[in-house]
Formats: sequence, structure tokens, C-alpha cells
Amino acid sequence: MKKLTILALCALLCLTLIGCGGSEKAPAATAAPAATQTPAPEPTAVPETTQAPEITEAPVEAVPDNSELIAKILTMKDQPVQDLYDLIGEPTGSDYSSSCLIQGGQDGQLYYDGFTVYTLVRPDGTETIYDCE
Repeated sequence: MKKLTILALCALLCLTLIGCGGSEKAPAATAAPAATQTPAPEPTAVPETTQAPEITEAPVEAVPDNSELIAKILTMKDQPVQDLYDLIGEPTGSDYSSSCLIQGGQDGQLYYDGFTVYTLVRPDGTETIYDCE
């Protein structure tokens, strides 16, 4: 019974696709009587410009090179986050979520200009540096 139902649904689907797949032919153009046809206007010449328009580009903002600072932060892995604050100050923003590293902890993201420092907050509340990129 199930096979028969599936077969009927497949047939119905095929019929639906066939019904929707038709194409309409465009009606043949009929010629108007010759007496009522008007000649097409002649194209007008477009004046050539002698100068190309000037293209200006928006100035590109310089991205700060933080590679030395990031290398320094990576040496501080597993140290308290307060050491990071003492070195470079507070972040411009932060984000915390449940940790996928330790149960009951939190993963933190500290946003600085041009890089992000990842931290790990343990269940006892201590926050340490985990990574930087």
C-alpha cells in the first residue's frame, strides 16, 4: 500500500512539472499597411568628449601593525588577564559565552584595535589569557 501511494505521488509530481513547464510562443508580428508606416528617425551623433572623467578613490585607512604586540601577548598565555590590562589597557569591547574548554567556565573575547584577545574564565572566577589573533 505504501509503495502504491509513493508511486501515485511521484506520478502526480511529474504531471505537475509537465504542466508548469510549457512555453508560450510569441505571436507572429503582423505587417502594418505600407501607407501608414513612418520612416525611422536617423540616429543623432553623440558628441565625443575630449577628456575622460576623473576617477577618485577613497583613501585607504592604514591598518596598524600589531604583530609585535600580538607576539608579546602570546607569550603571556595562561597568565592573569590583569597583566594584559597593565600592559595595553582595557579593551574597547568584550564578549563572554559558556566555555567549550572547561565545564562551568566562560570563554571571553576582548576586542582591541586591530586584534582580539581570547580569555578563559575558570569556575572560581579567575580569568587567564588563552590566545590572541
